[in-house]
Amino acid sequence: MAEFACRVGTENGISERAIVAATAERAREMLAEQGFEVFAVRRRDGILQRLAEVLALPGSGGDATPVAPPANGARSGEAVAGGGRRRPFARRSIATADLLVLTEELAALIRAGLPLLKCIDILRQRRGGTVAGGMLDRIRGRLAAGESLSGALSLEEPSMRIPRLFVTSVAIGEGSGNLEGALRRYAQHLERAQTLRQRVRGALLYPAALFAVSLGVIGVLLGFVLPRFASFYASYDAELPLPTRVLMSVASLGQGRGRLLLIGFLVVIAGLAIAARSPAGRRFRERQGLRVPLLGPLWRLYLDVEASRTLATLLHGGAPLTEALEVAAEGSENAAYRNRLRQVRERVTEGNSLHASLEAMGLMDPMGLEMVEVGESTGSLETMLAHVADSYDEILERRLNTAVALLEPAVLVSMGLFLAAVLLSLYLPLFNVVQVVG
Repeated sequence: MAEFACRVGTENGISERAIVAATAERAREMLAEQGFEVFAVRRRDGILQRLAEVLALPGSGGDATPVAPPANGARSGEAVAGGGRRRPFARRSIATADLLVLTEELAALIRAGLPLLKCIDILRQRRGGTVAGGMLDRIRGRLAAGESLSGALSLEEPSMRIPRLFVTSVAIGEGSGNLEGALRRYAQHLERAQTLRQRVRGALLYPAALFAVSLGVIGVLLGFVLPRFASFYASYDAELPLPTRVLMSVASLGQGRGRLLLIGFLVVIAGLAIAARSPAGRRFRERQGLRVPLLGPLWRLYLDVEASRTLATLLHGGAPLTEALEVAAEGSENAAYRNRLRQVRERVTEGNSLHASLEAMGLMDPMGLEMVEVGESTGSLETMLAHVADSYDEILERRLNTAVALLEPAVLVSMGLFLAAVLLSLYLPLFNVVQVVG
């Protein structure tokens, strides 16, 4: 049995409760049976958790009661929960994980029948001094002045980097009178998108780590091992083989001008990074990224998943197709793909069907286009787009696993071949040295 700190919603707001259970799932079930809306469950008996409680860090999971919101509309930067102040290098935009939690909690509070201003006040209670808390303070003030929630969020969109999809989903929910449903659909979309990104990053992490280790080994060989062999061979009057002479020349160059080479390498890397961040460099990088063998098709499939899921979410909420395409285009992470989606929107505006427009722009494969065509002909386009996203998600996972299965041995074999070539070049002269000594 273990003790868990659970963040739950009650009639009086959001609070934390401690519960003893065998697993986190069992703790969640026990609280649900008691009628609580469970937002998060964290184990409390770990070393890091105890340290967090001692230091009273935000989100430590310790027992706490709701804290009153700042009086007189105080700004979030003036006080931090626990009496501290905002860190000088604190994050300026709201994190995706924070936005997901806010969306889920706001949907739960609205479902409980609370007025919107009361919901915002409850959400502000435990976020004083944070980026999310400051945003909620400003939104609360705009709501009190008569602004709609979507209008208040749209003013936060540039500075807080709030996704356009979130603002549009809220506006659709307000217009249809089903704000809770719109928030829940967006939370599901955001959670799936986060899961997909984490899976992609996790799949590419191990090959990247292998490549980094390989570069480290190469640096050690060139900087420390080869110079010692060079001094050893120089003490004998023996002619070295050509591969060894080339290797020794590289080692001597690295030893004599290693700092200059390192500085030059760092300058080149910094220059490439700056150029890649420029508008022209970003467009070139994103355009060429779709053409990289093995990784390019995976990136394109990932963009298809994101676009399909965004369209399905907005269409299910009642948004027009042209507006959904515009939002999907703005939310795309690739400029070339974004431009193609906007061209699809233009073609749809001119009266063309969605599947024909997608096919003309080279988006989606035949399977996805066929599903979109079926959705258009049967009037269930949002459902078929959701199926497209789920199908592409499964295909992407399989292809990622295949790509990782190919990348890992490729890096290992390349590293092994390099080490074998280096060792062979180092030990070839030993035969001549033995003859000279004899």
